[in-house]
Amino acid sequence: MSHFNIYQLTTRQVDKSHWVKPERLVEDVLVGMRSDYIDGPAKDRGNELRILRRELEPFAAVDVSKGTITFKSKAIVTRTLSNLVWDMTREFLTDLEFAGKPSLRSFRKGAENLVDTDALFHMDYAMTLSQVVEDYLCGYLPRTLHVGSIVTAHC
Repeated sequence: MSHFNIYQLTTRQVDKSHWVKPERLVEDVLVGMRSDYIDGPAKDRGNELRILRRELEPFAAVDVSKGTITFKSKAIVTRTLSNLVWDMTREFLTDLEFAGKPSLRSFRKGAENLVDTDALFHMDYAMTLSQVVEDYLCGYLPRTLHVGSIVTAHC
């Protein structure tokens, strides 16, 4: 059994009454593709934010006490993203050329998640980490986001 978190992201701090409910996430297509069922709210919010802090470190800082994610500068995020894509591409081509066993699945998963995370992020709909980073780089998201609810899903 494996679990992952779905982090609600908002552009401003909202109170708990506006946090996304687990039953709403069940209807999301990406959540449905990646999970068997929704477990419910995370039991230890602080611990889950500390895990997220480690996972997002290449791109952003997570303030556990405030429940915020602050992206690094666009130049740093762009360079980090570029390096990750080059590394994934080299690994894929090496596997293809020398082993004859390319893994498009691994390449695709790496491109969707960027770092070793299965977490999803929810604003109006669920997104992968790569979608969140892309939206930040394109100017659709502010540098600082607030984390609302944290919902655990089973996969």
